[in-house]
Amino acid sequence: MQEPPSQPTEDGPEAGERPDDDKPSAALASVDDAAIQWLAGIDDQLAGLAAAGKESDGENAEIPAEFVDRLDTLLLLRIMAAGDVKPPAALSIGKFRVVHKIGAGGFAEVFEVIDTKLVRREALKIARPEILLDSNKTNRFLREAKHAAKIFHPNVVTVHEVGEHDGLPYIAQELCGESLASYLDRNPDPVSPPIAARVVLALAEAAHAAHAVGVIHRDIKPGNVLLVPSDDGPLPPDDRLGSRPPESPPVAKGQRVKLGDFGLSTSIVNVDHDSPGAAPTEIGAILGTAEWMAPEQVDPMVGPMDVRTDVHALGLVLDRLLTGRCVNASKSREDVYRRVLEVEPEPANLVVPGIYPDIVAVCLKCLAKKPADRYSSAAELAVDLTRFLDGRPTIARPLAPVDRAIRWVRRNPPLAAGIAVAIVAVALGGLVIKERAKGIARERAVAEKDAASRAAKAADDAARYLRRAFETFRIGNAAGAVEDLRTSAAAYPALADSIAGGWLLARTHGEIALLVDRGKLAPPGDRAALQIHSVALSRDGQRLAAGAADGMLALMPLGPDGTAAGAAIEVDAGHEINQVVFNPDGSLVATAGEDGRVRLWRAHDGSHLRDVATGGKGVFSVDFSPDGARVAWGGADRTIRVVAVGGKGNDEAPVELRPFDPPGTVPGPEDPDIEMLRFLDETRVLVAINERVCLVSLDSGTIEREFLGNWGHVQSLSLSPDGRELIACGWHENMVRVWDLETGSLRLEIESHPAWIQGCGFSPDGRRIVTGCKDGVIRLFDATTGELVQEIVGHLARIWATTFHHSGRLLTAGGDGTVRLWDPFLGPSMLGTTPIDVSDLQTAHSTVGLGDGRWLVTPRSGAPLILGPGRQQATRVELGGDNEILSTAVDRSSLRVAFATAKGITVHRFPPDKPSCSLLDPNGKLTRAMAFGPGGWLYQGVESDPLNSLLAWPPDLNSPTCIEDDLDVEIASIAITELPVSRLAFATGACVRVHELRPDGAPVAGSGRQLADLTGEVSPDLQLVWSPDGERLAVGSTDGRAMILDSLTGEATTELAPYATMVRGIIWAHNRSSVIVADEKCIRLCDAISGVTLDEIRPGWAINHIALVEGIGRRQYLAVTGNRSTLARRPFGAKRHNDTPADGRLILLDLSRRLTAEAGKKEIAGE
Repeated sequence: MQEPPSQPTEDGPEAGERPDDDKPSAALASVDDAAIQWLAGIDDQLAGLAAAGKESDGENAEIPAEFVDRLDTLLLLRIMAAGDVKPPAALSIGKFRVVHKIGAGGFAEVFEVIDTKLVRREALKIARPEILLDSNKTNRFLREAKHAAKIFHPNVVTVHEVGEHDGLPYIAQELCGESLASYLDRNPDPVSPPIAARVVLALAEAAHAAHAVGVIHRDIKPGNVLLVPSDDGPLPPDDRLGSRPPESPPVAKGQRVKLGDFGLSTSIVNVDHDSPGAAPTEIGAILGTAEWMAPEQVDPMVGPMDVRTDVHALGLVLDRLLTGRCVNASKSREDVYRRVLEVEPEPANLVVPGIYPDIVAVCLKCLAKKPADRYSSAAELAVDLTRFLDGRPTIARPLAPVDRAIRWVRRNPPLAAGIAVAIVAVALGGLVIKERAKGIARERAVAEKDAASRAAKAADDAARYLRRAFETFRIGNAAGAVEDLRTSAAAYPALADSIAGGWLLARTHGEIALLVDRGKLAPPGDRAALQIHSVALSRDGQRLAAGAADGMLALMPLGPDGTAAGAAIEVDAGHEINQVVFNPDGSLVATAGEDGRVRLWRAHDGSHLRDVATGGKGVFSVDFSPDGARVAWGGADRTIRVVAVGGKGNDEAPVELRPFDPPGTVPGPEDPDIEMLRFLDETRVLVAINERVCLVSLDSGTIEREFLGNWGHVQSLSLSPDGRELIACGWHENMVRVWDLETGSLRLEIESHPAWIQGCGFSPDGRRIVTGCKDGVIRLFDATTGELVQEIVGHLARIWATTFHHSGRLLTAGGDGTVRLWDPFLGPSMLGTTPIDVSDLQTAHSTVGLGDGRWLVTPRSGAPLILGPGRQQATRVELGGDNEILSTAVDRSSLRVAFATAKGITVHRFPPDKPSCSLLDPNGKLTRAMAFGPGGWLYQGVESDPLNSLLAWPPDLNSPTCIEDDLDVEIASIAITELPVSRLAFATGACVRVHELRPDGAPVAGSGRQLADLTGEVSPDLQLVWSPDGERLAVGSTDGRAMILDSLTGEATTELAPYATMVRGIIWAHNRSSVIVADEKCIRLCDAISGVTLDEIRPGWAINHIALVEGIGRRQYLAVTGNRSTLARRPFGAKRHNDTPADGRLILLDLSRRLTAEAGKKEIAGE
């Protein structure tokens, strides 16, 4: 990389310019002896000299401002030079007098100090100067202080103060003793199960206290557990040499544990963007100490890091105490990761015989590989440990009836004897009961039990297969996920009918086979190392070649349908492969290498033939001539090189052409590279370089024609089957262009891509265009009109290459290390999605259901439209004028809709025959939010100057009541619960306030309260929606954040994956356990408990709004409205669209659709 040009400072030379050494600076010239003595005294004090630091030193000195500004630097240099030297006893850090140094780590040093103001001993953790050069380390240090200071619990190290001294941040905290790791090093033998249970119980309670305030520790291990004296502590007193005066008794009878070091912690309540792994680019980063990690910390594909991650760590600590071993210990880090991910721990009672089975079961439940199989919280673990200590059965190992009875008898022998006598008496008396009645009752009970058992088993089996389907999909096997989903549907159709089942099917729809899977071989969190850059087919379609980033060349035989006809041959090409290509007869494969080599391989066995280029700058593209006699390539040096395939050897010099540079010039590092090269015929090649595609003559070395119009680098090009059209795509504009090769005219531009395009091509019949995008979506377009036909989602990373097989199936290579085979004609990837063509729909802003099978589509301006059950006829709702519609509210009980514009609120009634309307007086006030509540009450957020208010209109819409005023920020959203819960929430700025409502919808006077203040956590202008049960409130913000709040406490219970842009819509799914969130580009289905994203849908145009609507037969649909032109990417300098786009879009996603076990291709494709 080139260094940026140096910039002059305001009052100094340019960066890198050396000052004149012969001219002393004015500051140095003005320093008198007293100033020099003052500086020397400070330096002596920092050096730890005994005589340093006299108050009289330099008291009359005139200190130049430049020296004062450099004191921090002097301090840093002196501390860095001191290293691990023990500081002098007299040294003070602010108000803290240093007693001695306790220890040091990679980020900070810890001293025992005395707070001279409060006169108490504390531990002072002060950052090392080096971390000031690394913002991530500085943020980690400050994050530890922020998170630890939020937690108040006797088993958590107390933070007294956070501050800064001479530019270095510090944490003053409770002074504790040695760490649990140090204690276990001195006492390596197992401890008794009750002691182990008490230790981990204390840590579980500490972890739960952290979780309760939204903090996950993520690094619980013995080294981060400190010991303090305590009479009721589970561990014996400190017996280290020097821990107390000789012959003196211990200060306490035992030691208890305290959880500390929150340096790797993260926030549940809001995404901590400074924490490791918070940013999307850091997904998969490995955090923590390897031996003490949970599987999801090594591989994010296992599941999210949440409170169950800490539960796993507590299980590891429990196992260490019970057995004396470290479960995942190994000599190599790679083997540690393997053990964490794959090796089930041996039960503790097999390592140390005699351990109680109950505590062993608790330990194993904590150590489950899948987070779902562990305790759901640290509190649940604490409860189970308490049950163990009390001698009761644990959740992890419930007692069988016989065991339960035996244990009860042991606890209560007198009472048990009396009950036994009574049972015998009753049994003898019962002999007179008629056997016929008993038989009938017994048979009926058995039949009912069997039926219930069968139903429960079917539901359990279905749920298990549905979970496995999601897990199968997450590891990249979409075809296997479909099979699991079909099995789930056969066992219990209602479960496959759920929104989770439907969306999973939509995501996996169309994938036929996973031909190559290199991603599974990648180190944890590093799938990109094995991503596949290029894929090619032989001309007869019988062989596949794929080139990977790690230099692997895969050669696979294919059948007529594009599926594998045999095992792949894998060859180490010796360089990162940028492109692979077959020669015309399919006998040879050429690879273009990042190291400048072009290598030829025999396709049938992968053996090496020869190298036609032996090194230099990177080669990005290679191709064979139509007759197969020559091979051409190009890359970073902007030179086209051509050589005969059957040449004399590796030393044969190629023909070199430089049509892109003036004669005699040498390309510079900033000059654009040759990205792709393709033979058009025997004498001409097409070359993609920068923003153009050039047709170059190999005979003359000149450019015959340029295809211009792209803004940004062209990354890929391809030819139509008839050879008449050229397709090119790339980045910056994220567009595809189709050119007429004969005339050079631009025939078609295709938009709808949110990121750059790496692969493109035509279908065998020329009717479709396929593109592979960085967002991981494969898109199919009509080659004539450019309309988006289909989106296919399945790759777990970007798409690098696309090509069609002769069978019409599609091959794609991705950054997830896979090559996948698709059938693009099975139907839309969003199964059950229906595009609605509505005439006169210019700006589709929002959609709501009227409750009678009709839907109302609202534009940003103009007349709203009502769609009938047939969805073809649209009825205009005339509002008068062309005012912008600010808000819409629907009263389904009386078929009323209120529209808010700058002129006021217009309320329309929609009886079957003819709508009617009435106008509410706006009084010059604007309305951004309103909502109908129970009984027809209308709640309106009024914007006025200087303050804002909330009004309640009774059902007759006369005489509103102001229920809250004096609001500094306008009301952006109002949400009202469903009956039987009656509650209203509204958002003003970043605050959420709540009012209770009566069952008839009227407001309860004086019930207003603040539910949550999210200032500083999210941007203002929040969107709100209640869960169907009214117990949770989902919140979306303009900065892309989304979370779920508890309705009583206002605490964030779930944090959803953030967007890069504002949240456009947030709703609860009809299954009541999922939340659907959308920004401008994509819609996500998220689990409301864990926050995990289950799936995404990208319609390819700008989303304005999402809503649940009901169709005929109470069928549930997700209505998505928006406009295509909002996402348009056009050439630089092109004429802009009108500010109001005229290309409204509306799709309906059928949420009630079910995949049956017998579903075939025809049924799946049908709508």
